[in-house]
Amino acid sequence: MPEVKLSPETPLNDRQNKFCQEYVVDCNGTQAAIRAGYSAKTAGSIASELLTKTKVRRRIRALQLISEARSEISKEGLQQRLLSIADRCMQAEPVLDRDGNQVYVETADGDSVPAYQFNPTAATRAIYSLGKSIAMFTEKVELTGADGAPLDPGIPLHLLSEATLEAIKADLDRAAADGET
Repeated sequence: MPEVKLSPETPLNDRQNKFCQEYVVDCNGTQAAIRAGYSAKTAGSIASELLTKTKVRRRIRALQLISEARSEISKEGLQQRLLSIADRCMQAEPVLDRDGNQVYVETADGDSVPAYQFNPTAATRAIYSLGKSIAMFTEKVELTGADGAPLDPGIPLHLLSEATLEAIKADLDRAAADGET
C-alpha cells in the first residue's frame, strides 16, 4: 500500500475528520457533511468548501487507500467486474423451461423461433457505473467573457472570502446540473 504522509498543517477538527470518514462511504459530499453534523441547509456549500482544502483531500485519499487495502478492492478490479457484468448482461440468453429445454415463441408471421432474453437495464447500469468510475461523465464548463476574455464579475473577487467564492461556485455547479443557465 502506498504511504500517505500528512504535512505538518493544522490538524483537522473532529467534524472535518468525521466528514472525511463519511465521504469515503459514498463520495457524496452533501450527505457526508450532514452525517458529520453540519446543517442540512448549508451542507452542500460546506462540502464544496471542505473538498477544496488540501488537508481534507489528503485525509480522504488516505482513508480510501486504507479501505482499498482492507477490502482488497482496487479501482481496476472494480472496473473489470463491471465490464464482466456488462458483457454478461448484453449476451442474449436462451429462455429455458423447467426441464432445461429451449422455449420457442411464435412470430407475427407464424414462424416458431427460439426465445432469448436480454437484460438491458443491468447492462446499462453496469456500463454507466464503469463510465462514472473513470470520470467519463465529468462535465467541465469553462466560462469566458466576450471574445474569450475573462468574465468581469462586477465586484473585485479578491475582496470575497474563500468560503463565499466556494458557495458561489457550488450554486453555479448546482444550476448547471439542473440545466439552468
